[in-house]
Amino acid sequence: MQGDGSRADEPAPTSDGFDLTGTLVGLDAEEAERRREALRAVRATLEEDPERCAPTVPKLRELLEDPDADCDAVVLECLAELAAVTPADVVPAVDAVLEHVRERSDAETTAALRCLTHVADSRPRWVLEAVDDGFETDPTAEADSIGTLLAVLRHRSAAFDEDPTETLEGLSAADPTIREHAELALAVFGRPEA
Repeated sequence: MQGDGSRADEPAPTSDGFDLTGTLVGLDAEEAERRREALRAVRATLEEDPERCAPTVPKLRELLEDPDADCDAVVLECLAELAAVTPADVVPAVDAVLEHVRERSDAETTAALRCLTHVADSRPRWVLEAVDDGFETDPTAEADSIGTLLAVLRHRSAAFDEDPTETLEGLSAADPTIREHAELALAVFGRPEA
């Protein structure tokens, strides 16, 4: 019989294979495999038509904030791609991405920094305020790494006059962990011109 074995919340494919409603339901699912499937759909659509994925940003942010979701790398890659095309839609996720940068120093930070830089290119003041808020709420938490991030964001936006070279050199010399973070940021965004 038609419909047997189907689930009411199963994504209904469209002519191009992407169903926004089904994908949003999948991103919100408790089953890890359904979340992964929805994330694969988002990533595939980002390659062809990234604007269609803009409504997924709130769900992606929730996944990034959920310590049990175990999909940060893919979520950050999706947010970075979305920020490159529609940075205004990613603005609400900046705090969650910044939190990730403050807490992690692994390869996932590359996508997080790329995401923040794309947003900063469009909304530099908003990102600067979000970074400053991080200092106000917890001034001792990875302050040097946040300083490195702030310097790179300033470098990437014409809205800021300060050349970050001196700041980055000072931070790089301070501690090996901070040096790695600064080098990662510079590798992603390009070194400041002399």
